[in-house]
Amino acid sequence: MIRPPRATLTWHATVRLAERSRLEPARLLDILDRDLTRRVSVSRARSHLWHWLYWSPADQDFFVAVQDVVTGHVVTILTAAMFEARYPGLLDAKQYGKVINKAVLAGLAQPSSWRSNVRMTSYVSARLVFDEGPIELTLGRWKTTLPAPDATVVGAMEKFWRWVGGRIRALGLPPGSVATVHLRLPFGDGVPVPCPR
Repeated sequence: MIRPPRATLTWHATVRLAERSRLEPARLLDILDRDLTRRVSVSRARSHLWHWLYWSPADQDFFVAVQDVVTGHVVTILTAAMFEARYPGLLDAKQYGKVINKAVLAGLAQPSSWRSNVRMTSYVSARLVFDEGPIELTLGRWKTTLPAPDATVVGAMEKFWRWVGGRIRALGLPPGSVATVHLRLPFGDGVPVPCPR
């Protein structure tokens, strides 16, 4: 999907954000630029206006930013209820679930908010740390469906370790030389997971 330029707030959007939310403008711009959103529709009248559903940690609620994807300007902010009243049927449990799961992964929502019934296919980044000295090597990204917002859950998956083993063999590394794999879920920090011996 095409991503718009870096987000900026118009005067109107700044006023609406202050009226409808406690979220700081800089935090909203960060949420939009980090793709912690879900595009829920495109304006029928003006196809360059996209509607992004996002989670506001300050309000503990969902909102919709209307953004001009040509310029990056956010033209207004709507509460999710306002958006649903204006455009009935466009928001559903899957849309909300994808957004809250992204927010959990980014540390903007509590892990207890995770919606396990929403399929969250993502790439997990992996980095190898060797037994001998402070040598690290980026292994790549592994595509998976995240069952929980926890890297250790991924580290317990047998198919993940098969992928790691295949990558180690492809790189020509000696077996058993890797002490730890650092996993990083999307939007999160790296977590060390010991290699099974």
